[in-house]
Amino acid sequence: MKKYTFCPKKIDLIILVFLYIITFLLLTKLNIVLMNVVLGLFFLFHTSISRINKLVFIVILVLFFILSLIYVPGLYIRFVEIFTSFGINPTGVAHDSTNIRVAIYTCDWEIIKNNFWKGVGFYDIQNQLLNCFESKYHSSFYENHKYLSHNYFLYILLGSGFIGFIGFLYFCFKVTHFALKLNSFIFYVFIVNTFLMCCIEDYFYRQNGIYFFMLILLSYFKYFENLKAEKLKNI
Repeated sequence: MKKYTFCPKKIDLIILVFLYIITFLLLTKLNIVLMNVVLGLFFLFHTSISRINKLVFIVILVLFFILSLIYVPGLYIRFVEIFTSFGINPTGVAHDSTNIRVAIYTCDWEIIKNNFWKGVGFYDIQNQLLNCFESKYHSSFYENHKYLSHNYFLYILLGSGFIGFIGFLYFCFKVTHFALKLNSFIFYVFIVNTFLMCCIEDYFYRQNGIYFFMLILLSYFKYFENLKAEKLKNI
């Protein structure tokens, strides 16, 4: 009987395309840029197609990205506001995702500077940020939405101070070290995308964020252990 096997590179491509579609649906600016770069790198270095076909694909990808910026209203606005709102404080009801995020980061750092070593405790982060918003901004952006740090690295610094932050960095180092040992392109994408999300969202604060991250991480770890066991059997 003929046995059918999946090509790992094809599986990687299917996963990347799926992630690309999800990223566009979510309109997450940095992730959209990252996934364009990842797809380009995948076809440049992770496939055996001819150079001409690689060049054609890169051109198509760039054109698709440009056309998406022009014809997808929500996506276009998300990118334009980076340049139009970055240096403008939210005022009244005049606010968007960019200047709100800048306002949050400004308050994050202000609180961190005053509580660098011990932090404020995770239970008090939201109250501290709310007090900062009220004192610095004449805007309603925080009245109907309870914002946190919008950066999980800063969240750890805010809550537990420098020592807790070093502990979290050690966790990130061990995960990165494991990814380098595993040497899987799709796992690299997963790790980079996760840490990128931690830079722009309180990603691990959400239960589904840390749950699914650890589920995928442990699945790859088990796969790595099985690979090592197979290699030892063949020695």
